[in-house]
Order: sequence, then C-alpha cells, then structure tokens
Amino acid sequence: MLIGRLSKLTGVSRDTIRFYEKIGLIKMPRRAPGVAYKDYPQEIVELLRAIQQFKEFGFTLKEIRELLELRSLQVIDLKDLVRVVERRLNWVDEELQKLNAFRARLEEEHDLLINHKKSRLIDLPQMRMAA
Repeated sequence: MLIGRLSKLTGVSRDTIRFYEKIGLIKMPRRAPGVAYKDYPQEIVELLRAIQQFKEFGFTLKEIRELLELRSLQVIDLKDLVRVVERRLNWVDEELQKLNAFRARLEEEHDLLINHKKSRLIDLPQMRMAA
C-alpha cells in the first residue's frame, strides 16, 4: 500500500511515517525493481496503531522501541513489561509533583494579585492597579 493510504488508515502523517522509518522504529519497505514508490505491507498498519497507542500513554520513542521489541517476541516476559510501565509511572509521579508545586506557586501569586499586594511575578513599581 502507498504511504498516503497508510497515513489515512492510521491517522499518522506521511512525515511521521518517514521519520519512524528513518529512526528505525518501523522497517522501510522494499521498493519493487523499477518502481519509484514504497509498497507498505498490511502489518505496518497494526504496528503504527500500536505506536500511536503507546504515544497516547506518554511513552517516549525510546520506550516505544523497547515495547515494540518486547511485542515482537512471541513470549513476553511480564517482568520486562512491568519494568517499562513502572518506569513511566514513576516519571508521571515526578511530573505531577512538579506540576503541583508549580500550581501552588501560581495560586500564591494569584492571591497576591487579587489582594492588591506586591506581585513576585512581575514588578510593577510605576503602575497603578486598574480594577
């Protein structure tokens, strides 16, 4: 199948498909002798859908590569899969802590502004509050 059809079936842009080929996430299809276009096999549709699903869970391309390697094995060691998922969960927890700290700082700034107190966010020495 041509790249345009593959793109429509999977919702993955042509540029992204080419990028995945370039970094080796998907294998480049062989071109038939004398033919200028690539003929993608049907299996690539499922592979791209799996990549999209992994991306929706926030996995990095490096982690997706690892998951695809695990997926390609006929027998998956659950310990390996659990390790990859736990690593992502730990990352999510770290990001949530950062976001919560950021939210708390932003709420403090909001309260200062609402109460017409000096802002730490931006210094407004010569300006009057317009309220």
